[in-house]
Order: sequence, then structure tokens, then C-alpha cells
Amino acid sequence: NDVLVYGDKIYIAGSDESTVFVLNAKTFKLIEKINTVEEMGSTEGVNPRHLIAYGKKVYVSTYDGYVCALDTFSLEIDNKYKVGSYPEGMAISETTATDVSLYVANSDYGNGDGSISKINLTTGSVTEIKIDKIRYPQQLAVVEDDIYVLDWGYFDENWLQKDAGVYKI
Repeated sequence: NDVLVYGDKIYIAGSDESTVFVLNAKTFKLIEKINTVEEMGSTEGVNPRHLIAYGKKVYVSTYDGYVCALDTFSLEIDNKYKVGSYPEGMAISETTATDVSLYVANSDYGNGDGSISKINLTTGSVTEIKIDKIRYPQQLAVVEDDIYVLDWGYFDENWLQKDAGVYKI
């Protein structure tokens, strides 16, 4: 579902396999298969979706409402965070070296009640941000102090997409 090159490794989120594949970036040889269900739990680790890296970690969103932190040296999951419904894309905001946040787009699987989770990577606290216009967020981008959300809006009774767009929050 997603791919990330970070350092000398390639990370691939295998959603249907509930596995993060780790390859050598130069040789493309498999280094490790990390089964997220085995590592995180039978519900928490289902369907890894998106990847983002910061520091010495790769963060992985999983469809049952979790984000895990994968240590890039040991290739072990060393933390997990409960976020909103059906998390997708993520973005990092580094205000200072001690104020780093991971924002997560919680799509709610298109049911119209999407949100943004903010994980303070320094303290580990998670807060949920609800904005009326944000219904089906898919991806995020951080530029300085601004967060941009790609939102797929909603689908009317005829399955026509409405209110999709990019919103600044």
C-alpha cells in the first residue's frame, strides 16, 4: 500500500499481508518481514497502510486505529499509539527539537466522521482534532506552522463526490 526509502533500507507496507517488508536499498534483498498482527496484536496490527520516517523510527498506520513506531536499527516495534478510525497518511511537524508531533489522517473509511490525530512524539500523548469540513481525510502535509489536509469529502446518494479538496488547518 505504501513504500518509503529511509537510510539504507526500503520499507513496504503490505496491507493485505499485515506485514512491513524491509529491503536493502542497494541490493533490493529482503532483510526482514515484520508481521504487524504478531507484533502489535490481533486487531491493532491489521492492514498496515502508510509509512513516514523521523529520527530513528518508521511510523506505520494500521487500519484498526493504531500507529506503531518501528525502530530502524533493531527492526522491532517499540511503541504503538491509539488514533482515530481508519488512519491513512501522516506528516511530521518539528517546532523545536523537543516539540515534535506526528499528525495522522483518520479517514473513517469514508463514513463521514474523519478526524486528525496529533501524537506528541516527545510525551506520547494523543489528541484528536475534529473539524466540520474534514470528513474523509487521506493525506497530510506540514509547511512551517501550517497543516494541509487532502480530504475526499463525501459521496451523495448517487455516489457523486462532494466537498473534496485541500484544507489548511
